[in-house]
Amino acid sequence: MTSKIAKQSTSEKIDKLIRFIFGIVLFIVFVSGGTYILQSSLFLLKSLGHLAHWAAILILLPAISGLYQHLISPPARLVVAIVGAILSSMILYPLYAEQFWASPPSITDTIVFTLAIAGIGFTSSINPHDRHVKQRRAIKSRKKSSNKKESHVDASHEHGFTERLLNSSSMRTFELILTVISIVLGLAGTFSLGMSAM
Repeated sequence: MTSKIAKQSTSEKIDKLIRFIFGIVLFIVFVSGGTYILQSSLFLLKSLGHLAHWAAILILLPAISGLYQHLISPPARLVVAIVGAILSSMILYPLYAEQFWASPPSITDTIVFTLAIAGIGFTSSINPHDRHVKQRRAIKSRKKSSNKKESHVDASHEHGFTERLLNSSSMRTFELILTVISIVLGLAGTFSLGMSAM
C-alpha cells in the first residue's frame, strides 16, 4: 500500500514537471514563433495596419499562449509565464537587433515587452475573477468562522510550501498588479509603436 502511494506521488510529480516544462515551451513557441512570423511576413501590417500588427504581437499572441496554459494546467502558472516571457525576450532581442530593426531595441523596450507578455499570458491562463475576487472572499469567510478556520489550518499543512506561497495573499496581490500593469503596457505599447510607425 505504501509503495503504491509512493509510486502515485512520484508519477504526480513527474506529470507536474512535464506540464511545467511543456507550458514554458508552448509560451516560447507561440510568442517567439508567432512574433517571428508576423515580423518576417508583415502580413498583418500590410493587410490591417500597424495597430493590428503590434496588438497581435503584444496582446494576442501571449493571450493565446495563456489560453493553452489554461488547457494543459501546468503548476505555478505565474512562474511559467515569467520564465516563458524572459526566454522569449532573449530569443527575440537579437532577431530584432539584426533582422527586424536597424538598431536593437532599448533595454526599456525589452522590459516593457517582457512584462506585457508575461502578465497577459498569465492573466489569460487563469480566471481573474475567480482568482482575485471569489477566492479572496472565500478566505475571508473562512477566517471569520472558527470551525472553518481549524479545517483551513489543517488543509494548509497538507500542501507543500511552494503551493502555499503561490496561493498566499501577497502573491495574489503581485499577480493582480502584474495583470493591471501588463494590460496597460500592452495597450500603451500597441498605440505608441503603431502610431510612431505611421
